[in-house]
Amino acid sequence: MSCQVKRSEILYMGTLIPQLEFNKLLSIDNTPQIATHLFSWKLINAIRINDSYDLSIISTRPISEFPNCRIIYNHKKKWRLDNIILQEMFFINLPILKTFTLLLSSLIYSFKWVILTRKVNRKCVFLDNYQIPYLLTGFIISRICKIPLICVLTDPPNMTYKIHWESYWKKKFRKLNDRLSKKLLLKLHGVISMTSYLAHDYCHQIDHLIIEAIGEIGRAHV
Repeated sequence: MSCQVKRSEILYMGTLIPQLEFNKLLSIDNTPQIATHLFSWKLINAIRINDSYDLSIISTRPISEFPNCRIIYNHKKKWRLDNIILQEMFFINLPILKTFTLLLSSLIYSFKWVILTRKVNRKCVFLDNYQIPYLLTGFIISRICKIPLICVLTDPPNMTYKIHWESYWKKKFRKLNDRLSKKLLLKLHGVISMTSYLAHDYCHQIDHLIIEAIGEIGRAHV
């Protein structure tokens, strides 16, 4: 008997964990990513207003790199919240290694999603940030499955950081990340931009939606 699928499936790639779990980070992380975490939950809740979408979430724990955060290896975890399953990814929380292990982790879980949703006709990959692991994974999945890749643009992707304690190789790696991010942004199918200036500077040739004060959408009830 054939199964007719009426719903749409979204692979949401973000930076969030349950709020109670996030609260535990405040004592072990000198610079926890509070704004990023709350923003991700607001986006999730905004998408959930339309219940015709099924969400599959894979997420990075919103922590700074060691030694600012005392976590070196982040284990994978699966959370179930209000009918949402959130797959938290494993990674090594050290400079440069974090990027490569997150890329490996996101590829593994994304391809699992591809297999599980192979009978779903309407699919989309949605990124709430433009970390290189997410952009690369989203680009690969989008091209293989021939599905749209959408990203939220909140800040310029090539912001210059002047961090005096960074090593020479970390600075070079950051610049490489910046250049690669700008190239991958041009491969997106659509962008949700926080301001018209960002859209004009980085994605004017791509279908884009401007939502001023996007940080106020939804409610961060987790």
